[in-house]
Amino acid sequence: MTAEVQNSPAVQPEQKEAPAETTSMEQIRIRPVADVYRSKQAVRLFLDLPGARDQDTEVEVHDGVLSVTARVQRGEHEMRIYERSFRLDRHLDTEQIEAKLERGVLHLHLPFHEEAQPRRIEVKTA
Repeated sequence: MTAEVQNSPAVQPEQKEAPAETTSMEQIRIRPVADVYRSKQAVRLFLDLPGARDQDTEVEVHDGVLSVTARVQRGEHEMRIYERSFRLDRHLDTEQIEAKLERGVLHLHLPFHEEAQPRRIEVKTA
């Protein structure tokens, strides 16, 4: 399977996101780095969430927008909140999205609807 890193039209970052900023003495909001790979069957999305645990990470899809939020406690006085949203193409099957957190990297698998995937048509002789 070949994949390419790209600014995929199937997964677009939401434009309303603010850059990383400190909102209070205790909370630091961070827009995590994301890599997007697209193949004929699916889009794979990788987000860096250092220190995140699965129980503190939320992935939601609502109105065609995929949102990721992870909360990481750092010491007694600091909470890092990783937030990122992406507008999804209508050809992605949001019911089949899979998420896995591995060593601080969130792996998301977003398959295309079967009818949106290329298929081979057999040519028969008459």
